[in-house]
Amino acid sequence: MPRLSSSLFVLRAGLFTGSFVTLFVVYAILAHLCGIFSSSSSDEAGYMETVYPIFRFFQQIKAILLQVFTALLFCPFNIFYRSTRYCFLRVMRNIAFSPLYKVN
Repeated sequence: MPRLSSSLFVLRAGLFTGSFVTLFVVYAILAHLCGIFSSSSSDEAGYMETVYPIFRFFQQIKAILLQVFTALLFCPFNIFYRSTRYCFLRVMRNIAFSPLYKVN
């Protein structure tokens, strides 16, 4: 039986590769449909009309995920391992305030 760490590495590498290929293919299809690769729209306006909304969409997804995970971290209800989340918050507080602690 293979080691768990090597299996986990293969899983992560496969997920990363698959995600990258999928995003690249979607980007290439969108760019081709919008005519970025054609010689008639070789100016930057065609590029910006296509690429900027895509990047803005991904920035919005990152912000929404950050808000959801932050809300989940501070959720006072006993769901999603509350004791573990509070322990994590205590450790983060101790790390943040460690320069202010008195040393004997």
